[in-house]
Amino acid sequence: LNACLAWNFFIYSSFLVLVPFYSSSRSTSHLGFFFPLGYLEPPSFEQTPDSVEVLPGVSLTFTSVFRGTPPFQVKWFKGSRELVSGESCTISLEDFVTELELLEVEPSQSGDYSCLVTNDAGSASCAMHLFVKEPATFVKRLADFSVESGSPIVLEATYSGTPPISVSWMKNEFPLSQSQNCSIIMTEKSTILEILESTIEDYAQYSCLIENEAGQDICEALVSVLGV
Repeated sequence: LNACLAWNFFIYSSFLVLVPFYSSSRSTSHLGFFFPLGYLEPPSFEQTPDSVEVLPGVSLTFTSVFRGTPPFQVKWFKGSRELVSGESCTISLEDFVTELELLEVEPSQSGDYSCLVTNDAGSASCAMHLFVKEPATFVKRLADFSVESGSPIVLEATYSGTPPISVSWMKNEFPLSQSQNCSIIMTEKSTILEILESTIEDYAQYSCLIENEAGQDICEALVSVLGV
């Protein structure tokens, strides 16, 4: 008779036990498994949260569903920092479901998050990413200035925020557009308005409006055109 010796691994009362298990037949040898009472199943996830992009000010919940042998210890992290329930978040654990609720999120809360579930048999973790879109905000705003008639007027502003960002220029609250005497240049983070040859009629209040999905900002400047 052919025979084989197999080792069956199981966790019993928090200890790893190796049990020899013999099986034989006239033609083949095979391995069998059995688990005694008291077997502890390590945690494993059945449902994990998706990575998300959200607007600032909204609240959201990450939900994880897992299996294993209770009791469980659950920890949530942002990067390497453990989170605790407080003003900005709440953490809950009920049966085999744990939730992290983030309240009125801000762009500074963007980052990698993770959930760690532990019991006496082992641990399991899952990860997700949160991106909170940044509203359009001016970094360098317009400033009042004066020019001589006939000289160019150049207004420049820089801004930050999550693209795409739309830009609008106005003169005394009336929209400006590209023309033979008016040049509007836009990049991902800046915009320039240039009036090539100013006249007394260009003495005005100029404003620039930037806007994206997360918010908007406006800045203004009074440009004085001095006569000859």
